[in-house]
Amino acid sequence: MEARNAIQHLRQAKGQMAAEFAQNFKDIGDQTGLSDVNLQECFHSSLNPEI
Repeated sequence: MEARNAIQHLRQAKGQMAAEFAQNFKDIGDQTGLSDVNLQECFHSSLNPEI
């Protein structure tokens, strides 16, 4: 449950490289038990829109 909460509040920081953010997201995402589709939705919504 803690990992799900973390992934839902995770956001790409301004200036953070996409590869670094993706790795952080994957590390947490692997612990959530969420489906790939749900993880994709979370990932896209957590990206910095300026990129």
